[in-house]
Amino acid sequence: MDTTKRVSAIVLLSSLLSWAGVEKTTVTVSDVSPPQQLVSFGGTVSLSQESQETSARQESMRLKEEGTVTVRNIAGKSALALVLTIKTATSEMRYSHDFFFKKGGLAPEETFDIPIGGGLTFTFNAMTTKARADAELRFIQFDDGSTWGDKAAAESLIADRARVEVYLRGLLAAYTDQGERGLVSALRTPPHLHSSAYEVYQRLMRMQKESGTAATLEGIRTRLKVAADREATGKF
Repeated sequence: MDTTKRVSAIVLLSSLLSWAGVEKTTVTVSDVSPPQQLVSFGGTVSLSQESQETSARQESMRLKEEGTVTVRNIAGKSALALVLTIKTATSEMRYSHDFFFKKGGLAPEETFDIPIGGGLTFTFNAMTTKARADAELRFIQFDDGSTWGDKAAAESLIADRARVEVYLRGLLAAYTDQGERGLVSALRTPPHLHSSAYEVYQRLMRMQKESGTAATLEGIRTRLKVAADREATGKF
């Protein structure tokens, strides 16, 4: 065996010795919401656990989580906004899906997917971790103005909408004051990360890149008009 092959074999053997005992389990998404016939949850989440023996003869665990939570509207009428909580073995996330600034909504029997994990790897001290995927509907609002769910989640959603509107109006004001140059400059300043306004910012940046500033300006105006038209109905 030449030197290169011998070194490669040693590296491979070292890798096999350091990480061993791979265990993968897959669970179906569970609905842990209070009794309701408004949305249903589907999909699966897989958890891979790989143990490692350290030089101190202690074990650590590498966890990798991947999957999808599918949300279906089974209420029989169009949903305007949903607030969900998803708990897995490695994380707990609050997910908000709001159509307030868009035309239409989530139609009856329509679905959308929420990706889980994204291939991220976490390393912990050795311990047994059970795969889990619990989804809970916290709040839902329909296009007729009716709602169901937790008051705190509803208040959080309304606050998010207000922040999105402030952000959009700020962009429009930048255009009014300084034209396209002002709008482009304002777009370069992102809102707070992990906020609904930041998600809007990402969509607008993609729109500007793909369709130009004029189309982005029209997108901002359309979002504000859709929201104003909804508010004018007195339902929201």
